Amino acid sequence: MLAGVLAAAALTPGAGTGLLVAYALGLGAPFLLAAFYLPAATARARRWWPSGSPSRPGETSRIAIWILEVFPWLAQLG
Repeated sequence: MLAGVLAAAALTPGAGTGLLVAYALGLGAPFLLAAFYLPAATARARRWWPSGSPSRPGETSRIAIWILEVFPWLAQLG
């Protein structure tokens, strides 16, 4: 995708600049939205889970062990 935009920028600088701006906005918009909504999401999560975590202590380890029992080949990945 970026190669096509850069190729267009090399052929016609005016159109290429517009395409690069659109590409940069499209790439950055999700991160800007996430940064904007993060404070509200964390406040909502604190109301739902006052302990700071939606899981009980040890729950993550139990799930990880179950995944390795069901898919033993994942242990070979690293």
